[in-house]
Order: sequence, then C-alpha cells, then structure tokens
Amino acid sequence: MKIDIENRRITIRQSWMDTFGRCPEQARASIAYPEDDHEGDAAMSGTAAHAGIEQFLMGNIEWGDMVSHAAQVATDAATHGVEQKDGTVKPISYLSFEGASEMIHWAQHCVVSWQKFLYPHLEKNDWLTGTAEHRFEYDAFQHNDWTVAMQGTVDWVPDHGDVLIDWKTAKSKYKQKDKQRWAVQPSAYVMAAMNGQFGREFTLPMKFQYGVMHRLQTRNSAEIVEVERHQGHINWFIQRCVAAVEMYDAFGLDKPWTTIDSSNWLCSAKWCPHYSKCRGAHITSDMDLYGWEGKK
Repeated sequence: MKIDIENRRITIRQSWMDTFGRCPEQARASIAYPEDDHEGDAAMSGTAAHAGIEQFLMGNIEWGDMVSHAAQVATDAATHGVEQKDGTVKPISYLSFEGASEMIHWAQHCVVSWQKFLYPHLEKNDWLTGTAEHRFEYDAFQHNDWTVAMQGTVDWVPDHGDVLIDWKTAKSKYKQKDKQRWAVQPSAYVMAAMNGQFGREFTLPMKFQYGVMHRLQTRNSAEIVEVERHQGHINWFIQRCVAAVEMYDAFGLDKPWTTIDSSNWLCSAKWCPHYSKCRGAHITSDMDLYGWEGKK
C-alpha cells in the first residue's frame, strides 16, 4: 500500500492485500518499516527464472539462452545484491537455500521445467503470442474521500481467450481447492482485466492459470493450476480493500493494527521480516521449542 496524503490517493498491490488478509500487522509494518524487508533467496531464484521466461517470450533471447540468462540474473543478485526502488541495494538473505550456488541451480532447474511442461501448454492452446510482464495501474474506486488505485504486473496475457497466466516456483504442488477459494491474485488481476487494463475485451467468468515450476531434487516437474473468477470474487476483493483503507483511517501507521494472526508457521523470523518487532519481541525460539529438544 502506498499512501499519498496530499492527493488523497492510496495505491494497493495484490501481494500487499494477500499479506493484509493473513496478518494486518505485517502489512502495516511493511509500510512503516520498509528497511526491514529482505530479499529472500527463494524469491530471487523465482525472479531469475521469470527473467529467462520473460525475455524469451518477448523475443529478446533465443530458446537455448533461457537457462543461462536466468543463471546470470541470479548470479548478479548474489554478487551485487538487489537494487531497491529508493536506489539502495540489499543483499540476498539465504533463508531457504544453503547459498548462492543452490539459488542459481534452482533458477536454472525451473526454466528447464517451464520449457518441458509449460511451453507445450501455451503451444497447445495457441497462446504463444501475447504480452509478457504487463504492468497496470488504474483508479478503481472511491472510499472515505480516498481514491483507491490498483497496481500490479501480469506475467503473461495471451492475445486471445478469457485467461491470464502467472508463473510460479514452489517446493511442492499447489492445492487447486485452496487457490480457488482463497487466492487474492486472480481476483485482483481479473478485476484489472475487466477494467480495460490489458488492451482488449474480456468476458466473465475468467480463468486464471498458475504455471507452477517445482523445485524437486530428482526430476523436472511443472503443472497448470486453473481457477475461475466471477463478479462476486471481484466484489469481495474490493470489500477487503475497503477494510484495509478503513483500518488505515482508524489506526494510522504509528501503532499496531488489529487482528494479528500468529497461529501458523508464517509468523516467524524466517518468513516475516518484521517478526522481531512483533511476536519475536516477546517469545524466544527456545520458548517455541519446548518439548522438541534436539531439533533446534
């Protein structure tokens, strides 16, 4: 969430709304303490794989250069860090992998999985022409004297069909039931499509496909996980955005927001860069490990 007080404009990205739905306090902290945010190794590996796919789909590199391009992006990030929007550079935080070589390996591995399993899916459906990394920003609605804008980037918008596609990397398969029921990203991006953000007409219900590349040790693997979005999903997404705006209006950014979710594994120093200012300020790792001696 970006807040422009002077112009009474709030800009929201679906990734921030996803965080807000899981833990409003983490969402607030990401605005109040941006310096705490880290560049995670798993995310960077995925970013590097995305880069190889994107450049190929845009026609900037050849098929045979995709793997090396992804490796170079990952290597550059490991060597030089990642430049932030404010011009500063943050090093990679190795939270999931043992080091840079493993991060680079998985970036390459995922590109090969995309070539073997996801490219044929595009070919089969005649979706090889389209727009890669399609960025959008538009004024979505008004609430409490705020203009609420939506911002995001869709990985692949085919030239035809009521479908949008996003590339993901993951350790295991996605659960379609969970994505259909809970996922924020499809609703946000379908809403953008219905608001004319992708240069052509779409019709509801729309499909949103996750092209998931798996980080499996023994083989290359990928899957298509499809969800569907109706007007009701868009309406619910807007309602959740309204709740975020109202929480900001009620509490500001200087004190914790309500409805803190500390009941799952994502509430930890590994997955939340603001953990030390929240639950971690009160509960040590030793407290959590009571009864699990030897597993520290």
